Amino acid sequence: MNQVIKIVYSAENDNELELRAMPVELEPVGYMLRGAVSFISDYLELHKDELMCGEVTFDFSEVFVSKEEAFEIISLTKRYEISPKFVANSATSWRNINSTAQVLSGFSNYKAETDLDYKHFLDRMFSLAENNLLSDSANFVITNMIKNVKQPLVGKTVFINDLYNFIFRSYYGMPKLTNAAGEPTGVIKALVNYVKKLERDEHPDFIIFASEGEDNIRKKMFELYKATRETPPEDLLSQIPIVIEMIKKMGFPLIAIHGFEADDTMIAYAREFRDLGAKVVVTSSDKDIMQVIDENIIIYDQMNMKFKGKEECFEKFGVEPYLVPDALALIGDTSDNIPGVKGIGPKSAAKLLNEYGSIAGIYSNIDEMKQSKQKENLINNKDNAFLSLSLARVHDYIVKDMILEELVYPDFNPFNFVKKELSRFEINI
Repeated sequence: MNQVIKIVYSAENDNELELRAMPVELEPVGYMLRGAVSFISDYLELHKDELMCGEVTFDFSEVFVSKEEAFEIISLTKRYEISPKFVANSATSWRNINSTAQVLSGFSNYKAETDLDYKHFLDRMFSLAENNLLSDSANFVITNMIKNVKQPLVGKTVFINDLYNFIFRSYYGMPKLTNAAGEPTGVIKALVNYVKKLERDEHPDFIIFASEGEDNIRKKMFELYKATRETPPEDLLSQIPIVIEMIKKMGFPLIAIHGFEADDTMIAYAREFRDLGAKVVVTSSDKDIMQVIDENIIIYDQMNMKFKGKEECFEKFGVEPYLVPDALALIGDTSDNIPGVKGIGPKSAAKLLNEYGSIAGIYSNIDEMKQSKQKENLINNKDNAFLSLSLARVHDYIVKDMILEELVYPDFNPFNFVKKELSRFEINI
């Protein structure tokens, strides 16, 4: 899909939006005012599902575009993963658009040797961002640029762990151990062994556990989300509060964000740490967590003791990590009760996504597909596909203020603070 958004100085028909914009003839005295950026932002938010990963043409042929506005607009396209094209009649507008696009296209590798004029401009944008004077999308982009210029965690390693995934995997993957009093100890011992292994083999600078937040937003989107899960056995339930208390006593942060799942929290924090220069390991066996994988974030399956990166993701799904939500939206996920599209399996999903680029791309080209049962299923299950995409895609914007000092690995022996529990459950260190 290629959507055209035309910004005009004076609307001549109902298909154009009249904005308080500065006409090209008066450049560079003034520039298009905030109303245009707000309109574009509102439009992209309203249509983000169909525009995601697609193309949008911004027609500025009748207005002058300032450097600040170019920054705001291109930031929006990065936020919504849109490929932008531009039309402009002003040489100055073109310079502002092109130079901004060039810097932002590689903002994760931003260096101080950017041309002097643009460095001064970016320094000003950094200052505006630090004082919360930019729009949300521009602030999102410039904040990441700041992190990439100032990377205090280069050389550091972070392990972010899915608490309940760890607990369940440990319970079902370990022998049913008990102490002399008959109390179950398998999960508790697994936690101790895991921390010992990290200390011995990985030497992490941060160990963090993530848990489920209350009032799950996905339940509001789809009442049957995770509805098929059974109540855990009692000998597992009895160990959960003990494990949680031990994690806290040992000094490891346990983070739960209201409304969101552990996957959201883990991926949000993983990307925050990555942007600060750290190498990040996310510990989980959930399929959907593979969407976080990139050059600096990998997955660790603690039961199989295997690290997983892009190669393992492609082996499992046949697509790059960023398309894992789209793959799950087509295939469905019985463990989370995500419906998917009837008749679409992993191989079919991979083929469709590699050909059309995304769920949005598939449905943008549905009319050109040859008639088949697969096409019929896609058409009949369109609502399910986009619902499933919303359920499978993580929310990675939920970290507000990350205070590193509160998250760092404790500078004391963590087991000194759980001696009572170690004695009770007969666990030797």
